[in-house]
Amino acid sequence: MSDPTVEMSCKELAELITDYLEGALPAAERQRLEEHMRGCPGCQTYLEQMQQTIRTIGRLSEETIPPWPASGSSRFSAAGRRSSRLPNYGAAVLPALATSASHRGRFA
Repeated sequence: MSDPTVEMSCKELAELITDYLEGALPAAERQRLEEHMRGCPGCQTYLEQMQQTIRTIGRLSEETIPPWPASGSSRFSAAGRRSSRLPNYGAAVLPALATSASHRGRFA
């Protein structure tokens, strides 16, 4: 556990956000995280995007996710291009990619 008197960094928040969303952070850590978010619009946005990602993924069902090719199927054609036989997961991962892109460089 971190020192509760030390201000939380954006990187530390990113490492703890899942526990925060699951209600698994100890009270002192939760307080530090919430205090950091009050003064960091970027981390507020990050939290909102994570919440949206969880809501979006929660609406997926096995029927909405195309099956992955059988093991042994090649993911790439002989010319080195992606095979058209692969399912398109773009809609399922777009929120996670947006989250990553919006915070690029903040956690270095």
